[in-house]
Amino acid sequence: MDIVKIISDVIPFVVGGAVCIAAVFGMVILRRAIRRYVASRLIYSRRFSDDGAYEGDEVTLTQTIWNPTVFPLFFIDAQWYIYGGLSIDGNATADAGKMQYCVSRFNLLPFARVERRHTVKCVRRGCYRLETVEMDYGQTPRIISSQSLIYVYPPLTDAVDDMPISDMLGDAVSRRMLISNPFSLCGVREYRPGDGFNTINFKATARSFSGGNNVFMVNKTDYSSNRDYMIYQNFHVAPGLQIDLEHYEMLMDKGLSVAATLVRSASDSGGNTGFCANCTTSDGALSITFPPQSGKMHYIDILRGMATLRAGDGASFAGLIDNEVARGVENSEVFIITVGTDDVISQKVELLRRFGNAVSVIDLSEAVR
Repeated sequence: MDIVKIISDVIPFVVGGAVCIAAVFGMVILRRAIRRYVASRLIYSRRFSDDGAYEGDEVTLTQTIWNPTVFPLFFIDAQWYIYGGLSIDGNATADAGKMQYCVSRFNLLPFARVERRHTVKCVRRGCYRLETVEMDYGQTPRIISSQSLIYVYPPLTDAVDDMPISDMLGDAVSRRMLISNPFSLCGVREYRPGDGFNTINFKATARSFSGGNNVFMVNKTDYSSNRDYMIYQNFHVAPGLQIDLEHYEMLMDKGLSVAATLVRSASDSGGNTGFCANCTTSDGALSITFPPQSGKMHYIDILRGMATLRAGDGASFAGLIDNEVARGVENSEVFIITVGTDDVISQKVELLRRFGNAVSVIDLSEAVR
């Protein structure tokens, strides 16, 4: 009788304990299911503030994560890698070719959207593409495709002199070979010192603000000259110059910096600008060519080409110039950027001049002496 009573007294506690344990396990399973469900519904994206920037510039990388459910979610880790050629929030690897590991932790309330901004410094020329991000929430990681791309252009340099003097305006020599046409407007731009009062566009000025203040805007005019500008860079080193690989890449990057500065100066002056180089490319080509055109998009295309090319010797420079002459390069401003000169380059310079081109040779070999 006592045993039956004891058992009858214990059974409620056993049943209650079993119910509690089952409830705890049920809550754990439910919590994991909810957490897994919410994590699977998360929407994540990231973007650079600019599609391209010059080497040494800073851009912003923005991560955006959105919880579209009624459940909160805490301790979500977004893990990803960024190239060593980009320095994020002041952290950079010693080797630009290595990858950097990055992690961002988020805590999300229901229907919350969180944006996190990072300062990215463009350390080295190149094209950098971020592909995926790994979302870790304590269970099996989830891989999310999050595409973002930035081109890092060669840096501009102050070492480039003004364009060569090759045109005449009446009896006077013009240091600017293009004549502004006041009857052909192509947009507006911000006021610069030296702009005439009659060029101010008051309607555009009334709509333009910077830092809470009005900014004077002036009319931008086309130019009456249609002279072309061609910049050629030779990735072959002249015989007799002994240069190691690291120094070679440094010189080629310096040449690209000069070329980018020339392209920008010519484009800003309204000229048709082209770029050609006997370098290797990511798709296996041995040269890169942009025929002379005008416009901002063409200028950006050239900069992107410079960002993606590889500092390696490609096709013959003499053959490249011969192809350009056959294409019809004449009456143009021609710049040849090279490391050292030889008889072959001198012959090609004379060939270009024979067709009415004004040729300037920029020799980078002074940097190795």
